[in-house]
Amino acid sequence: MNGKEAAQSIRSELKKHGYTSRDVSVKSHWTGVSIEVKTPSVSYRQVIDIVNAYDIFTYVRFADSMDREIGILAAKIIAGIDASGAYRVGSFQVTKTASTARPLQLIDVDGPFGTVIDAHHPRDVAASIMKRM
Repeated sequence: MNGKEAAQSIRSELKKHGYTSRDVSVKSHWTGVSIEVKTPSVSYRQVIDIVNAYDIFTYVRFADSMDREIGILAAKIIAGIDASGAYRVGSFQVTKTASTARPLQLIDVDGPFGTVIDAHHPRDVAASIMKRM
């Protein structure tokens, strides 16, 4: 399957899940497919699951328009960390660390053994949360 055929199949699969070209952009290339998630209503995890069914190189990323949404979530994380040093977003908990290079730690509370996902700055943590929702 080439990039064009894979892109057509991925588009039809995304439509079955209720996503349109306003939500997700799918572009074909000679060797693969690039996908841009444009709106916060799209489940990044679901897009990854759909794409993984195809044996072709794919690149999935947030569109630049999502930068505002990531910034809003990052601001909520910064404002929401309470005196105990923790903030909860869905099944994820953000905690403060002693490190100045990586002041925040993201933990998937519902994951196996409270899986630590990232330890980065607020925008990185927000993007990681959005990718996993």
